[in-house]
Amino acid sequence: MANISLEWRVFSRLLIIGFLLCSLCARNAIAASLQVTGADIEVAFESSIAANDQAKITVWLQRNSESLALLYGRFPVNQLTINVVSNPSNQAVPFARVKRGRIDGLVFYVDPSYPLEDFFADWKAPHEFAHLLIPYPGYDDIWLSEGLASLYQNFLPVVSGTWTEQQAWQGLVDGFNRGRRDNNQTQYSLSELAPLMHETSSFRRVYWSGAAFFLAAAKQLQLAGTSLPQTLEQFQRCCRQLRINWNGDKFVQRLDQFNKEQVFETLYTMWQQQHSIPQQTELLAWYGVQVRSQQVSLSYQMDHVERRLALYRVDFPAF
Repeated sequence: MANISLEWRVFSRLLIIGFLLCSLCARNAIAASLQVTGADIEVAFESSIAANDQAKITVWLQRNSESLALLYGRFPVNQLTINVVSNPSNQAVPFARVKRGRIDGLVFYVDPSYPLEDFFADWKAPHEFAHLLIPYPGYDDIWLSEGLASLYQNFLPVVSGTWTEQQAWQGLVDGFNRGRRDNNQTQYSLSELAPLMHETSSFRRVYWSGAAFFLAAAKQLQLAGTSLPQTLEQFQRCCRQLRINWNGDKFVQRLDQFNKEQVFETLYTMWQQQHSIPQQTELLAWYGVQVRSQQVSLSYQMDHVERRLALYRVDFPAF
């Protein structure tokens, strides 16, 4: 009798677990597959999201996926799962995150009631999609992954045509200013601060330091006859899918294998030692970006236009 009771308890627990798993599956059923070069992307919506809202959100996700693929001609990972969760809020996309794993994933918490234009106006989707460009470099070097995502959260909407260049560079300059104002922990260098980011709430300085690093690297790459998208494409072909424990040193060394000079390693060492975000006036001017009273104006001289275009697409080489 005791054995029967034990077996029944085990069986009943298995039934409960199975029921919960089925409930989760029903709550987030695969409802869409995105058509993007080089990737199998499946989207699962929370069941409470209406069919017409699912269709609207699918358009938004499709456009963001395409813009990432257009950066260098293909999507950076072969497989991706996207989960969309309903989250009533005062904005279209209150929160989003990337999930690292054997198959990478993105999770978007959305308020489905907002119109499509509000989704496209939000920066979180291009930010999270841009995380897929490189593997997770470890928490000590999280400023690299967050920095690249922060840079391209502004540039991928230009690729997709949902933002103007003016909007993108204004967003970038505003980000640099927010990062520069995040100056409560200047006793720490960037390499010391990054692993303390959550404890010290130093997100802005960490994120936008990384963005400035990649913008500076992009300039040096163009001067060397290549571009940031081209370097990221070469990295994707050789290394993006490797299952190794990445860190900043390994990552920048791999990037520099594709270039004639040690662009990334030199800048990486320099930025690790920074205790604040320096002014980017000269760097921005090289791209034809002038800032007066915090407002951006763009130069349309041919060399400036080509330098900016070389940030957005691999097929716009500025050399």
